[in-house]
Amino acid sequence: MTLHADPELEGKVLGAILLEREAFALIADMVKPETFHTERHQHIYGAMGELFLRGDTIDHITVADVLRKKGTLQECGGETYLVGLTMNASGLGSVEAHGRILIEKSMLRTLYSVGAGLVASVNDLTADPFELMDEAERRLMEAAGVLQIKSPRLLDKILPEIITRIDAICSREAKYFGQATGLRPFDNYTGGLESKLLYIVAGRPSQGKSALATSMATYIADSDPVGMFSLEMSEHENLMRLISGESGISYQDLKDGRFSHNDDQARAYDAALGKLRRKKLLIDDTPALGIAELKAKARRLKSEHRIKGMFVDYLQLMKMPKAETRDISVGEVTRALKQMAKELDVWVVCLSQLNRAVEARPDKRPILSDLRESGNIEQDADVVLFVWRPEFYQIDVMPDNTPSKDKAMCSLAKQRNGQTGDFQLNFQKERMRFVSPALPAHENVPAAVPANERYESNDERPF
Repeated sequence: MTLHADPELEGKVLGAILLEREAFALIADMVKPETFHTERHQHIYGAMGELFLRGDTIDHITVADVLRKKGTLQECGGETYLVGLTMNASGLGSVEAHGRILIEKSMLRTLYSVGAGLVASVNDLTADPFELMDEAERRLMEAAGVLQIKSPRLLDKILPEIITRIDAICSREAKYFGQATGLRPFDNYTGGLESKLLYIVAGRPSQGKSALATSMATYIADSDPVGMFSLEMSEHENLMRLISGESGISYQDLKDGRFSHNDDQARAYDAALGKLRRKKLLIDDTPALGIAELKAKARRLKSEHRIKGMFVDYLQLMKMPKAETRDISVGEVTRALKQMAKELDVWVVCLSQLNRAVEARPDKRPILSDLRESGNIEQDADVVLFVWRPEFYQIDVMPDNTPSKDKAMCSLAKQRNGQTGDFQLNFQKERMRFVSPALPAHENVPAAVPANERYESNDERPF
């Protein structure tokens, strides 16, 4: 007998289905043809599935007819074998339990296959170890998830979950449908970061992409675990930025040690360290991450720390898979990021560079075609946010004719499930962070936030 295979039990389950049509419905959502080890049993169960889908009777005559038309009846033992299956069938009451035993044996065969495959692959000197690790983890998670089948659900079963979230927003127990970032204009437009979605934050160098991501991450990390993959800056650089943002001491003063340890700055410094120790922010500064390695790391963060989402800083620094063109390579990465968000039930915010076309235009506002390898990035992203600072380009006024000093323009150029538009944030350059500006009482606020939740005038809210 083959390791982790039980042809006799497989036959009992098939026999039960031949005798009782209801037996197939009991196990159809968890037992698949490949669950059976014996090839003839795979063919027989597949034929039963076709009959079930058509609403036809399942018995030895109808199954034999399907197999005959496929040309596999004789290799399955003929009609005589089908009749023999009914002689030793499981009872209807035990068919579900027997089906689960078959699944467990199938899982053990998968584990054996993964292990054997790894042993063979590690001897291949050209193999990418991170790709092997990701493939092994994916197959192991698939095997682990077999017994936790997610069946289709009626709307009546799903509605209570949505109603609860909507009621929480209406009662102000929750401010947004998704994860609040603390950047209120962004949250007003998007309703916060939603799981399973891919967000692209793009801009030219020195416009504040990393500072924007850090501002969001540190706010979220007060309440929920969040991951940050920093391909450009070391964990020490990131931490210095965080200390600066929390303490109010400029990054340069921290770097040079030019701040007093005997006054308000010292107290602010100590308070900042206390706050940062409590934040649930996990930083990985591995350079040139490939998508397989990133997925493997993200999967572990989700499993071990239950992260709600992650930031990737930034796309063009990732190790790209081999492809005919750079555009195709980037497309594979953005597609994988989107799939990862859905698979792990997290949101993913990925930073991206823009091409140089912005620099050549009098109007420095980015547009979707400015994205490097724009076709694939734009296609895979659920939300695209551009950030740019008019002050950087010696533009003295914002589009609303207010001074541009210490301000940034943000443009929601794409939002699959909502409106697009522009908003402003205040940029505290010395502290490397963004804050939400005070909004005049009369300013139109997107419908996601009721009027009584707008900022009070002259009240600059941090983050």
